Amino acid sequence: QSQIYCKLNVSLYGTLKAALLFWKKLSGYLKGEGFIVNPYDWCVANKVINGKTCTIVWHVDDLKISHADSSVVDEVIESLRSEFGKVGELSVNRGKIHDYLGMELDFSDENSFTVSMEKYFDEVLRDLPEDMDGTAGVT
Repeated sequence: QSQIYCKLNVSLYGTLKAALLFWKKLSGYLKGEGFIVNPYDWCVANKVINGKTCTIVWHVDDLKISHADSSVVDEVIESLRSEFGKVGELSVNRGKIHDYLGMELDFSDENSFTVSMEKYFDEVLRDLPEDMDGTAGVT
């Protein structure tokens, strides 16, 4: 039986090692840009820009960037695009409602926001195997 080996120029997406390498690269880049990584949650970084806090939260390669001034968000996105957009196109979503990691984040109300996972759970339930009827192991 023959074997083929290859050397990758980038991390193989979906592996634990790839997630760790991306975290190291992203957090290192953000630190270099003056962001401070939260000591309690290493996937949150903050930087005061124009007197307001810019917050970046992420899970693997899904980022959420917030600041009171949308032009600051534009600048941060362009900075990230110049650093990370070489491998693939960055997708950017704007507006009051965002789908993020299976959650719907709704910022429509000025004084609060809501989080809903209703669509996600509907998809999970729809995709369950038909033979999962809750009677497993019942005789």
